[in-house]
Amino acid sequence: MMKSNGKNLLPDRVNELLRMAGSDPKLQNSLRQGNINEVLGSLPPQDAQMVRGILNDPARLKQVLASPEAQQLMKQLKIKQ
Repeated sequence: MMKSNGKNLLPDRVNELLRMAGSDPKLQNSLRQGNINEVLGSLPPQDAQMVRGILNDPARLKQVLASPEAQQLMKQLKIKQ
């Protein structure tokens, strides 16, 4: 399901997953190291499938990465944008 907040269309769970990743040291480390399979393996199957769908859709991925939550997480992880 997609949710509109006026500017961005994001799956309902994306913001929650980004908050989780931003607060979980193990997920942060996996993200820093680029271990996406480890991150996806730690998610419930439905969420992992949703994230894979986003990663495989350049337009949706661009929307997610432009979100304030993703920008904040990338800043926390010191990922260049």
